[in-house]
Amino acid sequence: MVKKLRMMTAALACVVLGACAPGGTAQSGTGSQSATGGASGTAQPPATGGPQSGAATASPSLPPPDVEGLPCTAEELQASLGEKTTNGGTTTVTISFWNGSSQECTISGFPQVSFMSSQTNETVGLEAIRDGEDPGNIFKVLPQESAHAILTLDDPAAAGCSTASADLVTVVLPGDTAQVTLSHADLSVCSDAASAVVGPLEPGA
Repeated sequence: MVKKLRMMTAALACVVLGACAPGGTAQSGTGSQSATGGASGTAQPPATGGPQSGAATASPSLPPPDVEGLPCTAEELQASLGEKTTNGGTTTVTISFWNGSSQECTISGFPQVSFMSSQTNETVGLEAIRDGEDPGNIFKVLPQESAHAILTLDDPAAAGCSTASADLVTVVLPGDTAQVTLSHADLSVCSDAASAVVGPLEPGA
């Protein structure tokens, strides 16, 4: 009778507390679950390091196109002086640059032009000044093609200055350092003033 009463009391306790496992063993009242029963109540941080879905991906920027190309130098372009033309008190000479190489090059701006005497091997007069502002006409000179610039000289007598004889003309291309010396007889410049003007480089001979 006593044993039966004890069993009834234990059953009543299971009903009230709800803490009986199968087989009649009471479970602990903690809120955590077993490792095999499911996830614990602690929040886990999101995984890092991987790409997030929906995130914008920047496309790689392309390098700017090479619009200017290889600059022309004295190695590619062979300079020469054309025949001079005199009209009134002005003499005009064309400076031509022929591409005798096997590669194209790019040129723009003004050539640097000065004058020398072969007798003294010294510079005479002043360097030719630019005819206006740089027009910015960048162009390519293909193999076997040419560029040119116009050189204009005032008659020293008409300009009222002292005359100096220049039978050599030195030319330096824009951006280059090589000086090319060209011979041309009977050029007269002012010895103490600027009397020559050079125009911008243009395509063609």
